[in-house]
Amino acid sequence: YQRRVHGVTNKVCTVQYFVWYLSLMPIALSRLDIRRPISYVVAAVGAAAWAASLGLWFWYAYQLEFLGINTYMSIWVAGLLFFGSNVALITFFLAHYRAPLAMGKKAN
Repeated sequence: YQRRVHGVTNKVCTVQYFVWYLSLMPIALSRLDIRRPISYVVAAVGAAAWAASLGLWFWYAYQLEFLGINTYMSIWVAGLLFFGSNVALITFFLAHYRAPLAMGKKAN
């Protein structure tokens, strides 16, 4: 989770951060305690919001870089949405985190 927080709050978001997110995702998912059905819905909505905000940011960045269209304000708003969706996902992960058991202790 620390790597994700670092990537979210950094000034520059590069492909390297996405590689980190995806490579560490199985470990993070194995530590989530999602037993209620509503948690699955919240997780799916959060993941969709993250993907949509990233796609929006990519779209405006493409228009700026390759088509020469002035989209600075749109990129800024898409960046805010992307940041907000990342913070929401981090909050979800932290709220549903299940700490690993210490050696010799039994689960309840």
